[in-house]
Amino acid sequence: MKYLVLGDIHNEYKMFMDAVLYAREKNLSIISVGDVVDYGKHAKSTVHLARTIAVTDSARFIEGNHDNKIARYLKGNDVTISHGMKDTIADLESDNVMKENFEFLHSNMKSYIEIGNTYMTHGALAKEFWAGDVSSDKVKRAFLYGEVDSSLPMMDFRGNKYPHRVYDWVDHIPAEKTVIVGHDRTPLLSVPHFENQENEVTHHTGALGGKVIWIDTGAGKGGHITGAILDRDGKFIETVSFT
Repeated sequence: MKYLVLGDIHNEYKMFMDAVLYAREKNLSIISVGDVVDYGKHAKSTVHLARTIAVTDSARFIEGNHDNKIARYLKGNDVTISHGMKDTIADLESDNVMKENFEFLHSNMKSYIEIGNTYMTHGALAKEFWAGDVSSDKVKRAFLYGEVDSSLPMMDFRGNKYPHRVYDWVDHIPAEKTVIVGHDRTPLLSVPHFENQENEVTHHTGALGGKVIWIDTGAGKGGHITGAILDRDGKFIETVSFT
């Protein structure tokens, strides 16, 4: 079976459903690189669909930083409600079924998924990952947030402020390996030397010959969901858009 790897969903139910129907039509197994929730206005239906396909279609989900933050909120942790969380939280507080659906979904989320020589995560794979480290704080933080340099000024991306993201980790991806991530649209504007930017999907080859593909194309923020199609061995074939 081939695979459909979905970029950030962010409560965009219609786009998400279109992707699910496409995957069923083409007999593709869905993998989400995370951020199912926040920003968009259809949290209940999106979370319900995600749980449904996890059960009925064996879809797999990677934990994104927004999924992680909502889970921490539900556990009673003190979190700052920002970046599109308000509507998701309002729906969760008013609907116990949605809360149960999200808790089930989150309990089955992974930090990364590996198929052949292709690795999928939400934010980034720190260089330590390639030495077998999957549990240090640095590696776990990179899974969710990518890598940032807090000593540098905040980045302004389309009116939103973010920590300054850095991409040194790309140069540590081994030759023959491909990493597919979501989370980050800033390579489109802030890293002009990254090649092959097409349809808002950025491909880049690092210093060791390893490749990275960013597939967050702004769903929930005025953009759309992108899917990367992989063959049965994990080799990248092409991208598709759901608008």
